[in-house]
Amino acid sequence: LLPIRVSHLCLRSALLQRGNALAALGKEDEARESYEKVFPLLEKEPRCARVDWERHSLYVNIGNTFSRTGDFTLANEQYKI
Repeated sequence: LLPIRVSHLCLRSALLQRGNALAALGKEDEARESYEKVFPLLEKEPRCARVDWERHSLYVNIGNTFSRTGDFTLANEQYKI
């Protein structure tokens, strides 16, 4: 792995964990922002099962933030593939 790819992998993981922690505290808007910051880091990654899983996990987490605030329409949009 190239050093920049390793640093992006660490950053993606940190942003995901940050989003999870914020969501656990009930800070859904901040959690969603953290999750959404991961998408640009995935754009240049070669497609593989792990990256696909990571992207789908982000959509589920973002959908859950909407669901927990009662916005089921926006939540459902995230869950659709």
